[in-house]
Amino acid sequence: MRLKRFPVYAAIFCAAVCWRATADDANSKEAIQKSLQSQYALTKATADKKDIVTAGAVLVLQKDNLVMGESTASPEFTASYQDGKIKTGTVGAASKLNQKVPLFLRGRVPGASSAPSTGQRTFVAGEKMWVTRIDVRDDSILFDLFTDAYSDVRYSVALTFKFPKGIQLTADQVAKLVGDVFKVQPAEDEKAGNNQQQGGAQPAQPTRAQPGAPAAAGAPPPAADAPLAPIEAPPPPADQPPPTITIGQTIDQVTAALGQPQRKAVIGKKVIYFYKDLKVTFVDSKVSDVQ
Repeated sequence: MRLKRFPVYAAIFCAAVCWRATADDANSKEAIQKSLQSQYALTKATADKKDIVTAGAVLVLQKDNLVMGESTASPEFTASYQDGKIKTGTVGAASKLNQKVPLFLRGRVPGASSAPSTGQRTFVAGEKMWVTRIDVRDDSILFDLFTDAYSDVRYSVALTFKFPKGIQLTADQVAKLVGDVFKVQPAEDEKAGNNQQQGGAQPAQPTRAQPGAPAAAGAPPPAADAPLAPIEAPPPPADQPPPTITIGQTIDQVTAALGQPQRKAVIGKKVIYFYKDLKVTFVDSKVSDVQ
């Protein structure tokens, strides 16, 4: 009798081992890295960190007090997120101290740098930025963040999401941790579609009497459906030179020449239209840059 039960116990044991292996794979660093990069698509910046080569997902900050330094500064600004708060790293603290200490005394004051003070800016909830690198570690996750230009200055910071001490978070816990700080801005086309779906009542459709139904008293007999006129193919378009985009043109002029873009991004006061081989930047609804 005991020998007959052995295959059942073996099957239960194998199922438990397979389930555990699947769960471990889903919570591995590689799986979490892939999941985060899928949700927060990476942006590629130029080597000098002064412009963007390929724009990824637009991240909307959900917390206050994220201090970022000039993107070209060295060393890079750092910050951390733990216990629901963003804390400025050591580089940002040194920069603040430098602003209070005269240059000739900075090498003698503990914590102050003898290098010139680096520009910085404090970002608050609702402001937008990109992520250029995601690195999943044993005890934390690193996001390298990059912003649009503010008065011709772009800012960056290495933000570390710290895990509770001695605890390895699961994929769901990591998603919630990062989601407390960032939300992904939906594409403009998706937002427009949602607005149409959430708009007012749809216009009433004209009704027609069902075949064989009696006509109302005094109503004229229904007219027979007129035959549809044949549809003629439009003439082939004449050869035209490729459209050109110039500084100062409006959004309507650009879309009239190029059509609707493949993707749009809104960063601060700028609206960026991405076409197949073209990137058009608008400021105050007029073209400010064409790449």
